Amino acid sequence: MIEDLKKKKLFIFGGLGLVGKGLEKECKKFFKKVIIIDIKQNKTKKDYFCIRKIDAKRSFENEINRLIEKYGVPDVLINASYPRSKDWANINFKEISYNQINENLELHLTNYIYINSKFAEMMKEKKIRGSIINLSSIYGIRSQDETIYKKTKVYFNPIYPSIKSAVNMNVKQIASFYGKHGIRCNSICPGGIINTSLAKKTLFIKNYLVKNPIKRFCTTKDIAYLSLFLSSNNSSYITGLNIPLDGGRMTI
Repeated sequence: MIEDLKKKKLFIFGGLGLVGKGLEKECKKFFKKVIIIDIKQNKTKKDYFCIRKIDAKRSFENEINRLIEKYGVPDVLINASYPRSKDWANINFKEISYNQINENLELHLTNYIYINSKFAEMMKEKKIRGSIINLSSIYGIRSQDETIYKKTKVYFNPIYPSIKSAVNMNVKQIASFYGKHGIRCNSICPGGIINTSLAKKTLFIKNYLVKNPIKRFCTTKDIAYLSLFLSSNNSSYITGLNIPLDGGRMTI
């Protein structure tokens, strides 16, 4: 089904995160080469690139250029990064500040838009008929449901949906402009993804699954399988979509 991936090179941004690790595990079975990109240090991986701390001497653009100089331009790029401010978990409507909004827009949205634009243009220059996949969220398509979070000690973030909806729109813009060059761009919009911390929040899990027809959370394997399809030539006529991967959550 996805035999064409054996000749392709994949970049995974955020490859050391929860979703990124799941992507690497499944994708390395099919791709010729998988490059992991993250801000964390890792000396055990052979094909790993660390985005160094951005400061007065280093810009994000310079780090991306350094990545391209080392590994070239990929056939497929998956952005599963989740950049956020240190106070991200404490941001709420009641106490939100201008600086919190601005910092997270720059960290998350600006980086996604820049990566999409930079690599789409590089694919065009290299005549690569590539695929760009962004990890978004169902909250980039719909608002967060307050009733799911009530009395659960799991808190919704008022900035996150705005960022992800903008990412989804950028995906459409990239798809529209670069489609004629054989470059596709889509986003995967997962529902809730289970992790160690969330697994302890039994009331939140109960509330969430009431509104999920398949009655389970999204897994990294679910995301990886859809990513593999969107990476391959089997999805060559699919571009500009923001695809819910939510167990039917969007239907309720």
